[in-house]
Amino acid sequence: VAQYGNTSAMNIQGSSIPARDRLLAEGLHSMCAVPLALQGRIAGVLGLLRNARDRFGEAELRLLHAAANTIAGALQNAGLYEAEQRRWQSTQALLEIATASSSNLDLQQTLRQIALQTAHACHVNRCTIFLLDQENQSIAPIMSQFADGHADQEQWQHFRQMTAESV
Repeated sequence: VAQYGNTSAMNIQGSSIPARDRLLAEGLHSMCAVPLALQGRIAGVLGLLRNARDRFGEAELRLLHAAANTIAGALQNAGLYEAEQRRWQSTQALLEIATASSSNLDLQQTLRQIALQTAHACHVNRCTIFLLDQENQSIAPIMSQFADGHADQEQWQHFRQMTAESV
């Protein structure tokens, strides 16, 4: 069902599904699987089991397809809502970055805030800001900030040394 997008309704007794014996032991005899389609792709499967031995009828299948469409729509709406929430969080983070960059803080504090907010906005562990040294045609790290705000001076010194050696 998930692979081809076709509905499958069957009597469990005559099937070769992997869970056949367990389902029969639980008194379940009929099953139906309906694809949950979102924009032309299969996002999931609506699976139904019952203890009646008869197959699912046409009227039931129409109802199950309608239910699957409703569920797929709800999944799509939930996904759109989550995407909108992420966009809002990114916008908030960008606003905080802009606020930090235009504040009256000293340069190090400003860069720290920008790196911190950028790490949050991009959902990464750490953000590092490098500046180009035109004379030496190299880059040098001037600020690195963990997203959770903690500092590790030993790691920062090691990173700066490693960067200087590799350029």
